[in-house]
Amino acid sequence: MSNAGKKLNHFVMNFKNFEKARWRQVAGLNAIEIYMFYTWKNEMMNRQQKTPTPNYWISISNAALWEQGIEMHRQTKAGILRKLKKSGLIDVRRENGSAYQILKLK
Repeated sequence: MSNAGKKLNHFVMNFKNFEKARWRQVAGLNAIEIYMFYTWKNEMMNRQQKTPTPNYWISISNAALWEQGIEMHRQTKAGILRKLKKSGLIDVRRENGSAYQILKLK
């Protein structure tokens, strides 16, 4: 019972309520889908690595989103990522012809 209050802001797979709400506030409802996908992939990377770090560069491709049941146009995804980067929540990188990669900053 003593440590019950320590995990109030965590859900399954380390979803953080206030962080998720901030993404929605900045970039809209579809940003939550990207947040959940990013957090899931980041947790999987943490479990695979021998020396885990808090955040990894995660590829956000249309095919990977569709495989997880997240249907989103590429223009919508690009707009969300631009808004999140402008607000300072993520960093985005992309090479020509490849998917966006994001890194959560805050």
